[in-house]
Amino acid sequence: MNLINTLSVEIQFHLFEFLPSRDLAQVRGTCKSYKSISNYILKQRSHQAIVKLSQEYTHLESSFEEIHTEKKPQLNHFRGFLRAIPATYLSEASWYTNPPKELMTVCECLVILKNGQDALKAFSAENSSTTASDLKWAEIKRQMSRYDFKTWFVNLRKTVDAIPIDNVKQVQHIIMYDPMITYERLRDVSMTGYHLLIIVAACLQYGTIAQDLKLKQREMSKLQRQMTVLVKFNKYLQ
Repeated sequence: MNLINTLSVEIQFHLFEFLPSRDLAQVRGTCKSYKSISNYILKQRSHQAIVKLSQEYTHLESSFEEIHTEKKPQLNHFRGFLRAIPATYLSEASWYTNPPKELMTVCECLVILKNGQDALKAFSAENSSTTASDLKWAEIKRQMSRYDFKTWFVNLRKTVDAIPIDNVKQVQHIIMYDPMITYERLRDVSMTGYHLLIIVAACLQYGTIAQDLKLKQREMSKLQRQMTVLVKFNKYLQ
């Protein structure tokens, strides 16, 4: 630093321009002249970063609006299947002591959509013993009988937005690898299961489409936070 002090301000300025912003932030605290030079350079850099982020945000916002316009009719379509869901679907499903396997699987999917992948972790799908199956069904019925579950279920038109994408993917995996879970099969074994499968499928379609929009929104929020920090820092340097 002693050698730098012997240099003219112009040369000091050019030297400081090559320093990373983190180093400049440290140098600015050493003396008044260094602070002045560092502040000027940091202010320029932060302004350039703000302009760049602003351009990125504008582009991202435009992309979001384009996707939203494209996807909104699809979201409305699948949300339509979740309108005015009868609470009796749950009680009808729970009426079974030994339900058809297909019905139990659809109810399992509902529980996972609401409570996550670990909701029935204790009952491994690989364990096909009668006892395990009975215990699993008892737990599924217990969870479906809870007040918060029933409230969530009948209000799925609104609550579907809050279903975590991880839950959606878990249910997609279950249905994808179970060839017996089809509308035709469920209609044959249980009309209640058939109606519940329509609801589960609507949640999956809605959640998958909505995820694209959520990711864009998160990117926009991240850029907004970065810009807010830079704007405050830029004002602080004045």
